[in-house]
Amino acid sequence: MIGMYLQALGKKMMTTKANFKLFKKEAEKWIDILGLRDWEVHFSHSEFENNDRAGIHVNLNGRITTIGLNKNQTSEFNDLDIRKWAFHEVCELLIGPLSVNARSRCINEDELEQSEHYIIRTLENVLFPKY
Repeated sequence: MIGMYLQALGKKMMTTKANFKLFKKEAEKWIDILGLRDWEVHFSHSEFENNDRAGIHVNLNGRITTIGLNKNQTSEFNDLDIRKWAFHEVCELLIGPLSVNARSRCINEDELEQSEHYIIRTLENVLFPKY
């Protein structure tokens, strides 16, 4: 209720250090589950210029990524929301190579297929044995 009141006043809610700790822990959990440890992963807790709740920057060539939680939130949130945002960003890391290659003007068929199979093999290794 207070969140809706603050939102009506145009005030933003802030994520805390504890929220960021939960976000980072959840992201690391999913990075491990999905076997994405071939990335150098950094985390940030900062104010975004946009209203995104969280975000990711991927450097495909260096396999370096920064996963961030926005300090400013435009609506109420809870721990489950924060955990879901972390999962969402890790999913973006999983499909990152495909996304980068798909946006490239000079990608060839083999590079696109390699990106597709990276995702498929990851899901095979993580999900197939358990289900």
